[in-house]
Amino acid sequence: MTHNCDTQRSDRRVITTELLLIPEVCKSVNMAIAPASTCTSHPKPGPIELVTDSLAFGVLFAITLTVVQRGVGFVRSVLFCRIMTDQELGQWSMVYSFLMLLVPFAVLGLPGSFGRFAEHYLQRGQLGTFVRRIATISSIPTLGLAASMYLAPEYYSELIFRSASQTGVVNAMAFALVFCAANSFLSTLMESLRQIRLATLMRLATAVIFAVLGTAMIATSPDGASAATLAFGVACLAGMAPAAVFLWNHRSRFAVADLQLDHVSM
Repeated sequence: MTHNCDTQRSDRRVITTELLLIPEVCKSVNMAIAPASTCTSHPKPGPIELVTDSLAFGVLFAITLTVVQRGVGFVRSVLFCRIMTDQELGQWSMVYSFLMLLVPFAVLGLPGSFGRFAEHYLQRGQLGTFVRRIATISSIPTLGLAASMYLAPEYYSELIFRSASQTGVVNAMAFALVFCAANSFLSTLMESLRQIRLATLMRLATAVIFAVLGTAMIATSPDGASAATLAFGVACLAGMAPAAVFLWNHRSRFAVADLQLDHVSM
């Protein structure tokens, strides 16, 4: 009997010791089989939510302000025709047409991808990196083309006007090209994010500022074509204000999960 009791006590002590060791063993096993990424990986952020315009409101708002914008453009054209000479008016028409042709080429057409990919990267929290990379790649040929126009104005003057004497207009074109491309870049981005009001306000602000500033500069400048080109560049710069405010207010959202977007995934 005594031997049996001692055996039972010994068995109880062994079982108790094993039960006490079970949590430690489980903890060691869990640490061994747990993936290394659980200790070092960052929580995956959710998609970025932006307040967007509805289709009906966006269309109505865009149509209304577009009518106003066209009216402003018509008044501006009448004023330009009254103030500028025939030669200056022809030069400005050539400048405007050349800029509209040159801007998509200068940015390599990359902003056109916003309509397809902006929402894709927005829902993954990677829009900030995507936009910055597109802006960097687009700015290199734009600035390079503007620099070549500034450094070789005679060549571009001969190419556009068939005269090497219009270097002042070419220099003004180099200035306007940069901000016209930036304005188009931000306008396309706002449209891809369904910020129809902002995109429409950008165009309206550009048209109004250009009409007022252009008329004033042409009336007080001996070179009407150069004055109109400079005014157009300044108007494009000022017209970017709504988009710049929007991007600044949402800068923290666009910075989420930037490290997850590598060059291969683009």
